[in-house]
This record gives sequence, C-alpha cells and structure tokens, in this order.
Amino acid sequence: MFQELPVNIDGVVAFKATGKLTDEDYKAFLPVLEKIIEREGPVSVLAVFEDFQGWEPRAAWDDLKFGLEHARDFKKIAVVGDSGWLEWMSRLSNVFFNAKIKFFPRDAMDEALAWLKAEEGQEAIEPLKPYSHILLATDFSPHARRAAERAVELAGNYGAKLSFVYVVDDPMLYDEFYEPVFVEEWLARHEEHRKRAEDRLRQWADELGAREAEIVILDSAPKVAIPRYAEQHDVDLIVAGTCGRRGMKRVLGSVANALVHHSGCDVLTVR
Repeated sequence: MFQELPVNIDGVVAFKATGKLTDEDYKAFLPVLEKIIEREGPVSVLAVFEDFQGWEPRAAWDDLKFGLEHARDFKKIAVVGDSGWLEWMSRLSNVFFNAKIKFFPRDAMDEALAWLKAEEGQEAIEPLKPYSHILLATDFSPHARRAAERAVELAGNYGAKLSFVYVVDDPMLYDEFYEPVFVEEWLARHEEHRKRAEDRLRQWADELGAREAEIVILDSAPKVAIPRYAEQHDVDLIVAGTCGRRGMKRVLGSVANALVHHSGCDVLTVR
C-alpha cells in the first residue's frame, strides 16, 4: 500500500510503499499524485520502501505506464530502502526516464532529502580522490589484453589495489530429458572453465608485472556480476576493453557498454 509522508520542502512529495503493491493501490494513489503535479508542476519525489515485497504484474504495468506518461513531470526521484535489487532498479531506471533517480539506504534519509532539496547544478560535489581499487574486467580478447596493460599502469600510478576479474557465463540447458549425469558433466566443464580462466589471469598478472593482483572468478551474467562485485568491494574504477569500431557486437564490447551505463563508479573503456 501507499502512504503519504509529511515533508516540508517546496516542490517535493513523499510517500511510503509497504508490502506487495497491487492495481488497487495504484488506482487510489495515482490520482492523488496527478493532482499534486497539476497544482505544483514538475515535482521531486521521496519514495520510501519499507518491508517492500514487489509488485503484482498489473501494478508493475501501472507504475511503468504512469512514469512514461509523466516523464517530464518529475525532476528527481530519491529511492530509499534496504534492498539491493531496489538499488539496481534505480540505476537501470535512469536509462529510461528523464528524471534523475538515485538510491539511498534507509539510514541516509537526511542525505536523500538534501539531494532532493538542492537546486540543479548546486549538489555537493565531492573532491576528486586518487583511485584506490581498480578492477579489470576481461574476456581474454586482444583488446582485453590492452585494457589489462592500462589497468596495471593506472594501479601503479595511483598505488591502487588491482583485481583481475573474469565471469564464467555458462548457462545450463534444461529440457524434458533432464538427467543427473548431464548435470555432473556440465559442472565438470564449468569447473574446468573456471580453472583455465584463473590460470590465464595469473599468467597475465605475471607477464604484466602485477603479481599482487587479486584473481577473481565470478559466476553469472557479466553485466550483472561485475557491477555488483565492484559495489561490494569498493571498486572506484573499472577498466574494460572494447573490440574496435564494431566492438558492441562482441561480448566484451556489449559488457563494457553496460558497465558504462549501470556501474556506480568510473569506467574506462580501452580500444
């Protein structure tokens, strides 16, 4: 359900969402929000999610449809909650909506309000700091090797921690003839893939004079696994290779493109 929250900031509306949102919740809440927009013009929103359990399918469509129809009626949206997937969705939403959308943990409510209150161009800008943890995202292509060289160079210049990261993206196929033997074979191939990747990363680290680099093998889709790892390990620069002018058609190229749009830290792409 939705609940309006009192907030004493001009041009800011606040509400709390709890439980699992339904179509009926949106039918009751959206007319109220529309009246506020009609009265005040474009507004900023503080959206607090507490014990949130997601949306029913119809409610999810209500949310998306309203957002697209009123794309120019929102200045900023501060999403406050404790769920990691809420943070990921907030970052992804920035690709589709005009409003600036930013996630804040529950204990950063004051920071969220200050961000909403700040005028455009007047948000507090932190001074630049030297990079302290650089992550190389690689798929072992020729351009990925160039990216590795650049990552090692930058880590040396900044005295930063360096992590070499490879993501094993081996989807298992299920069908009506699923058998345990197939699972065992897949797991064996998957583990062999991980071992080869780890050996290759260590070889690169030795060849590039970066023997202190941390070797990390992840399992998942690269576009998801790399930003998540970077966030969890305080990475402040991701270095990835593209594959020339047609790089976006290649695996690492498409991943690099996703990293630029969805990572919470700086991203350097190397041709």
